[in-house]
Amino acid sequence: MFHHFTHLLRNIFKNKVRFTLISLGLMVPAIVLMTSFFTIDSLYYSQFNEYYHYEENNLIQVDLSSSANAPRVYLQAQLGDQMISFKNLANGYLFDVFTEESTINLHYDLIATNQSFSGGLVMYGDYVMPSSLVSGRLFENDDFTLQHQVVIIDSLTALLLFPEEDAVGKRITIPLYSTRPEGYVVVDQVAFEIIGVVQTAVKSEITFSENYKANEDFIYTGQFYTTTSLVFSRIPRVDDVRYVFYNSTPLRRIDPFTFNGITTGVRVYNVTYFDQIVSDIQAEYQTLKLGFLAGSVILLILSSASMVSIMIFAVKERIGEIGVKKAFGATKVKVLLDFLIEGVLVGLFSFVLGFVVSIFFVYIGFYIYRLSNPLMYTYSVFIEFRTVLLSFLMILMSCLIASVIPSRYAAQININDAIKFE
Repeated sequence: MFHHFTHLLRNIFKNKVRFTLISLGLMVPAIVLMTSFFTIDSLYYSQFNEYYHYEENNLIQVDLSSSANAPRVYLQAQLGDQMISFKNLANGYLFDVFTEESTINLHYDLIATNQSFSGGLVMYGDYVMPSSLVSGRLFENDDFTLQHQVVIIDSLTALLLFPEEDAVGKRITIPLYSTRPEGYVVVDQVAFEIIGVVQTAVKSEITFSENYKANEDFIYTGQFYTTTSLVFSRIPRVDDVRYVFYNSTPLRRIDPFTFNGITTGVRVYNVTYFDQIVSDIQAEYQTLKLGFLAGSVILLILSSASMVSIMIFAVKERIGEIGVKKAFGATKVKVLLDFLIEGVLVGLFSFVLGFVVSIFFVYIGFYIYRLSNPLMYTYSVFIEFRTVLLSFLMILMSCLIASVIPSRYAAQININDAIKFE
C-alpha cells in the first residue's frame, strides 16, 4: 500500500509544469474564498464583540417619544429597577478648532441621564456603548437634588477643548439654540462645570481619525452629559428618551406594538435586543459573503474544466504504463481509482497551500492596516471552521468531478493498443 501511494505521488510530481498549472488553478478560487471569508468573519465578530455587553448584562434598549412617568413606571415594573435613561436636551454649534491640516467644526449633544456612569454606558448612534471614567468624578446625589449645573464630557471633546490641560474643574458656556421665524438662533447661554471625563466610544474615535487624516474640514459632535434634574425653559421641550435596562430579570420578548398597546400618548420607536443587533450585523456582511462565494464557484468551474483537459493529456502520455498495469492484472476499476486518487491528492495539496496563503494574506493585511491606522484598528482575526470545511469540500468535489472523465478514459484503454503504443 505504501509503495503504491508513493508511486501515485511520483506520477503527480513527475511533470512539474502540469502539476503547477493544476495546483494554481485550484488554489486561486480557494484563496479568494478563504481570504474573503476570513476577512469578513473577522470584521463581523469584531463588531459582534463591540456589543458583548448587550448579552452579558441582559441589556435591553427602549426608544420612546415621551418622558412621561407612566411608561417609566411600567418599564421599571417589567424590566427591573436598574434603569438608565438618556434624554436629548439640546444640540448646536460651539466653535471651530483649527489645526494645520483642517478646521474642525465642534458641535455638541447635551444629554440628560439619570445614571452615575457606574454602568459604563455612553451614547453612540443607534446604540449605547460601554465606557469608563478617565478622570474626575461621577454624578452624585447632590448633583441631582440640588440641580448643580455640571457636565461629564467625552475624552475626545476634552482634548479639543483643552488640548494641553486637564478638563476637570474647567467651566464652559454652551449656547442653547431654538427655532425661530428668523431661523436657528441662540436663545440662552448656560455655564457648566466639567466634573468628569469618560472614554469616547470607539466608533467615534475611528470616525474622527478617518476625517482628520483626510485633511479636510469636518464636523465632530461632542457628548455632554448632565443630570435629568436640569430644566431649560427657553428651549423647546424634547421628549425623545432612550431607556436602557441592564441586569434585568428574564422576561417575555416585548415588541413596540406591545408597548404602544399599553401606554397612552406615547409612541415606542424601537426595542433593541441583543439578537436584533446580531441580525443587523449579519445582514451587513451576508451579501458580501454570497458575492465572494459566487465568484469562487465560477473560478473553480473554470479551473475544473482546465484540469480535465490537462489530465486527459497526462493520461495519453501514460498509455504505455496503463497497458503494463493491465497486463499484470490491473482491472478497469483499479486504473479508474488510481487516477481519481491522484486528482484528489492534487486537490488536497492545493487546499493546504491555499489555506496557508489565505491565513498569511489575512494576518499581513490586518497587520499593515494596524500599522497605518493605529487608532482605527479594532479588529482581531477570526477563522471559522465551517469556512475552512466549505473550502475543502468545494475543492474536493471539483477535483473528483474533474477527474472522472480522464479516469474513465484511462480505464477504457485497450491493453493491446496500450502495449503497441509503448
